[in-house]
Amino acid sequence: MACQSRREEILSCIQIVQDKLQTAINTTLKTPLSHEQVVRLNTAPTWSLIPNQDHFTFIETTKGVIHRNFVDLLTEFGCSYKQASSVIILALSGLVDLLQNVIWRARCDDQMQAELIQGIDKRSKRRRPPRSNSDSSSLDENEAVQVNPNIQTSTRSNNTNDEWLIWVNDVCHYGGNFINYVIHS
Repeated sequence: MACQSRREEILSCIQIVQDKLQTAINTTLKTPLSHEQVVRLNTAPTWSLIPNQDHFTFIETTKGVIHRNFVDLLTEFGCSYKQASSVIILALSGLVDLLQNVIWRARCDDQMQAELIQGIDKRSKRRRPPRSNSDSSSLDENEAVQVNPNIQTSTRSNNTNDEWLIWVNDVCHYGGNFINYVIHS
């Protein structure tokens, strides 16, 4: 459920950036893009959430990597190389800001909520209890942690089976890393 809502949030961010990109191109060229050009712009591999070894997709875009084909697409529309680069840099800056505000901060809030549920505070984060491993047998070391049984979900979620929160709770309690969440999602 959390993954689907995050996907929708990402798609919304992409749509906002695409709209701003289209507006910036229209302003730069002083003529609006045709419907066909807008479709080509919005369906470029740059925005794809599906991994593809032959194209730079959204993952690379979020890292600031833009394939030359995307720049060439804008030059095909009539932008100079300098104009295309400027418009793309502006769009990427907006994308990074959106992703930070919409996705990253929400995940941070979920992490803080999960820590609250597990009774983890700033003081307990500073001290490191010795752990021989990250399995459930190491729970005995953390028996002193007081868990609030009444809080079962993130403040942003109405779903007590929220996958992301469950995973964060497990990581706080048993240990783990983000790649485990990706693999098991």
